[in-house]
Amino acid sequence: MGQLSAKLRDRGYRLTLQREIILDVLESISGHIAVDDVYSRVHPRFPQVNMSTIRTVMDKLGQPMEHAHTIMHRVGYTGSACIPMALDDAVRTERIRDGDLVVMTGSGAGLSMGTVALHWRTRS
Repeated sequence: MGQLSAKLRDRGYRLTLQREIILDVLESISGHIAVDDVYSRVHPRFPQVNMSTIRTVMDKLGQPMEHAHTIMHRVGYTGSACIPMALDDAVRTERIRDGDLVVMTGSGAGLSMGTVALHWRTRS
């Protein structure tokens, strides 16, 4: 275990696979750490959230997969752009209608996560 991993563990942080990959990469770079260097080393080891992750989350929420709108099967992995792209697709295909509760969640390599819930209103 590297120094960064040990510090996080000592402070009570859970070391997920994603965090371990990021930390391993950070510890392997000497000198200045550039975003491109981190990305080029992390991406091959953890390229994207996959459908099994989405299925697990939906299962833990007690929701059927039909409630999750995904676009990966058509456009591939698009990073954080998938959130507005999936929202646009859901509206265009009428999966979201006026008054629906919409919950959108994004995560960043297991290091961060954000969620927003909103009531969808169409323009008159």
